Amino acid sequence: MLQLTFLLFLGLLIEQEEVPQSSLPPDYYFSRAMSLHDSDPDSAFQLYKLAEASFDSLSNPKGVIKCQIALADLYKNKGYYHSAFDALWDMQLLAEDINDTIALIGIHKQLGSLYSIYGKYEDALYHFAFALTLVRSNQEVNQSALKELNQIYYSLALTKRKSGDYVTALNYLDSCLFVRGSLGMGSSSTSFIDTEKGVIYLKMDELDQAKKYLTKAHRYFVGKNQGYRIFTSLYLGDLSAKKERWQDANQRYRYALEAQETTNMHSDMKVEILKKLSQSYTMINETGKAYKYLEEAISITDSLFNTKSSINSQLFSIRDKYDEQMRTKDDFIGKQEAIIEKKEIVESRLRIFIGFMLLVLLAFLVFLIMRKKLRKAKMLQDQIRMQADHDLEKSRVISDVKSRELTASTLQMIEKDRMVDELLEELKKEAPASYTSMKSKMHKGSADMWERFNKRFIEVDTQFYDRLRTKHPDLTPTEQRHCALVKLNFDSKEMASLLGISINSVHISRHRIRKKMGLERDDNLTVHISNI
Repeated sequence: MLQLTFLLFLGLLIEQEEVPQSSLPPDYYFSRAMSLHDSDPDSAFQLYKLAEASFDSLSNPKGVIKCQIALADLYKNKGYYHSAFDALWDMQLLAEDINDTIALIGIHKQLGSLYSIYGKYEDALYHFAFALTLVRSNQEVNQSALKELNQIYYSLALTKRKSGDYVTALNYLDSCLFVRGSLGMGSSSTSFIDTEKGVIYLKMDELDQAKKYLTKAHRYFVGKNQGYRIFTSLYLGDLSAKKERWQDANQRYRYALEAQETTNMHSDMKVEILKKLSQSYTMINETGKAYKYLEEAISITDSLFNTKSSINSQLFSIRDKYDEQMRTKDDFIGKQEAIIEKKEIVESRLRIFIGFMLLVLLAFLVFLIMRKKLRKAKMLQDQIRMQADHDLEKSRVISDVKSRELTASTLQMIEKDRMVDELLEELKKEAPASYTSMKSKMHKGSADMWERFNKRFIEVDTQFYDRLRTKHPDLTPTEQRHCALVKLNFDSKEMASLLGISINSVHISRHRIRKKMGLERDDNLTVHISNI
């Protein structure tokens, strides 16, 4: 636990570290970082930071964006999902401003992967589909675009596999192989695809096929000393577990744990590895080690999420199993002693006693089985409820952060628009001939400002307009826009600037909205809309 806490603290320091400038070209640092991305993520992190600083000093936003996308992938692999989300959302705004289609493809692909980790498969598929549309609409079908297409198909396969749609997942993997053929890569370096095929066949209980693909991929990753050998070893352990070869499964899980701790990669998988390692020790009757690894898993889970997980129930099962065996053994000894003491009793009374004890034992066993089932059902129900509460809290925190970012960025746009108006007034005095043309351009910019705001708002709260229309169907589209701004606590002046109308028009609109919502004089409009 101390080691995990130190690693998390070190990760936070790395995120905030200032990276010095260098005279070398930024593309040099970026290429070096890409080559170390999987094998040495810590060094890759520093090189990406150097490249980003160099791109920034050269006023090259495309370079900054591609560095941040790569850093987001490192954050994701280390389990810093919040940092990955923040980097991607920020870069999405910048990429849209400069119309960087290649960057937007990478951003949506990464967002899809993050949502897939959280089990939000619909959101994940939306971002993957968006990235796919951008690739297909890209006029320049070059090597870079085809590589992105290959990675999107691979990500779609992962998401479909996690959601249980194995046939579609296999089709996407075949599409990956087709694209790789178009790139001239042939059958080389297909280890990630082989791994995913092996997992799918494992889920489908086609164990021979699973073994063929997983063994081939594992051999490649071990030879290249890449961190993904953690996954292949884990899946090969699952394969042995399905065949009830628990010694071999135990060896595979131990290798996966050692690789994870050595590389310090894919830390989010550690709990699952410990859980399966504990299970294998249980099956080979090494209960002490099983208990030890489950305790470690619980310690990690509690330190990260401060809540119980499915590992707790397995730990309690081992404890209960041990206690039950001891109680059964004590009861058995007691009964045997009672029988020995009463051995001299008449044969008929002994038979009655034995029959009675058998009935009691049967009833007791039935009682234990029923109690165990009830306890298991209750624990499962509690686990589902706590997980749902945890997911809800995560979603709320992410939504709050994005809402604050949206408000801050919008206020900056409004302030910029105000300054432009002041400059126009000065221009009107100094150069009236240019005033009309510039004013028309600025008004078009104000309309674009609302569109950018509304697009970001829908991404932050996708269901707000649906909930608003359901509760108040009489509101016009313009009034719905006002409600969105009221929800984010914009004042009348800011709303007028963002919508390009007068403050008096804002007041009139608020009055109409209150009337349509049926609010009394003492009712607070902002509070009412915030609760929708």
